[in-house]
Amino acid sequence: MSGNTVTRRQFVIYGATAATLAAFGLTGCGGSGAGASGAAAKGAYKDGTYTGQSRTMDANVDGDGYGVVTVTVENGAIVDVAFDAFMPDGTPKDKDYGKSGGNYALAQKVLESKDVYAQDLLATGDPEAVDVVTGATFLHDQFEEAAKDALKQAQ
Repeated sequence: MSGNTVTRRQFVIYGATAATLAAFGLTGCGGSGAGASGAAAKGAYKDGTYTGQSRTMDANVDGDGYGVVTVTVENGAIVDVAFDAFMPDGTPKDKDYGKSGGNYALAQKVLESKDVYAQDLLATGDPEAVDVVTGATFLHDQFEEAAKDALKQAQ
């Protein structure tokens, strides 16, 4: 039994190490200036706080609601990213999101990806470099569209 515990512990340590190294790799690539806007390099954005919004998506076609991304820029670099999601009527997607539809656990899991998307943009500096979280494609589309809108204002 002890051997299995060590193996699991080693697995967790190796996994955490790999994730950390991957994050450093993404951070190192983020300042290259590559990407759709070409403005990801340090000093390429105007200092300030910028808010972008995606279009409202139709639940029957391409998702449900819209996303709002707020980007803070200091010394030309992105230093903070916040992402919020809303229903088409403006109701925030929060701890109650998904309760009425019977897919509460899935809906809440999708919402957890909001923070992942925000952190990925902070690391990469490029909305198009933010990977899609499995099961949260529509939320990713809302995020990317809103982030591009915010960063366009910052150029």
